[in-house]
Amino acid sequence: MNERGEVLRAARFLYDRRMVNAFEGNVSLRVGGRLLITPSQVCKGELTEDDLVEVDIASGGTVSAKPGRVASSELKVHLTVYRARPDLMSVCHAHPPAATSFALRGEAIETRGYPELIVLFGRVPVARYGRPSTWSVCDGIPDILRDYDCFLLENHGLVACGPTAMDAAWRLESIESIAEVLFRARLMGGEKPLPPGEAEAINQTRLDKQRR
Repeated sequence: MNERGEVLRAARFLYDRRMVNAFEGNVSLRVGGRLLITPSQVCKGELTEDDLVEVDIASGGTVSAKPGRVASSELKVHLTVYRARPDLMSVCHAHPPAATSFALRGEAIETRGYPELIVLFGRVPVARYGRPSTWSVCDGIPDILRDYDCFLLENHGLVACGPTAMDAAWRLESIESIAEVLFRARLMGGEKPLPPGEAEAINQTRLDKQRR
């Protein structure tokens, strides 16, 4: 599959899984010194390869786009990720309901009771609020990217990064599923903590795996 096909596959996956609605969400893929990104205000389930916009990462300028297509309004978030972390190859941003509920509260997705979150992500931190579509939304992102590949944008939504577009999309879906479980558990009074020391041990296993 070519790079444009990979972006479309991830975008359609997110749309089919109801992680994005017709007008929200965006997917990009690094291709050398450029990125391919979904256009603004086009349904992710209806995209074709020539709808994608090619952007220079260093300058942020559009390299190619068909008439009527402009890069996602959240292009600045994608550029910030790629400039801060050369190892990250794809970014997915969306507003899935459960994870975005945490973002609206300015609350990290974290737990001492759900091993899956700890072993997969450790936690999902929150980047401080900035006005969407402006550079201010990116102010807190580089610091978070030192330790995490996925994070919430305060009062906004969820960003998941990965080595491929599908990896980023799968991570986004996984976080949304975990956020939904925690949301429901807390409606019932809160999750039961793991035995003493267990959360730390699981997190250490995650860190050791990352270092290999």
